[in-house]
Amino acid sequence: MLGFVGAGAMVISVAASVSLAQLQEAAGPDIPVLRAMPNVGARIGRSMTALCPGSACTSDEIDTARKIFTAVGSVEEIEEKDFSLFSALAGCSPAFTTLYIDALARAGVYYGFNKTMATRIAARAVEGSAALVAEQLKQGVSAADTADCVQSPGGTTVAGVVALEKNGFAPAVVQAVQASVECDRK
Repeated sequence: MLGFVGAGAMVISVAASVSLAQLQEAAGPDIPVLRAMPNVGARIGRSMTALCPGSACTSDEIDTARKIFTAVGSVEEIEEKDFSLFSALAGCSPAFTTLYIDALARAGVYYGFNKTMATRIAARAVEGSAALVAEQLKQGVSAADTADCVQSPGGTTVAGVVALEKNGFAPAVVQAVQASVECDRK
């Protein structure tokens, strides 16, 4: 049993590979346990955090955990079986996204902007796009439909999207998530 856990306490773990069963065994049968997985966005109050309560958690305890983690961003309650997928989508994607931003910036440098300016432009464009997708989802509009709204027939955006498709952009992203999930499940 965890020596520091007393009556009325709840254990909240942010350890990536420690299961609810392992936490419960360490805490003891009467202590509520909950897994949480914030991502790097917590550093600036923009985290995407997963919560997975153990069976001993009450709704008040889950609400307490939700309040803790909404202080650093958004929260989704998920099932424990989905932790590897969440980790890939929210934990790994900041690295995927920053690589994308850097690639955009390198293209900007190729065509004449300095790296700092090109990176700032790309980062703000990605930030705005992410915010737009989040807002559109509230109205039932998918990310794909949002992308379609900015692609004029024969226009520059659709030309770029077709080039991304020809070069395997979407399959590469799916493969990156698959690799991350499989690595986490080892």
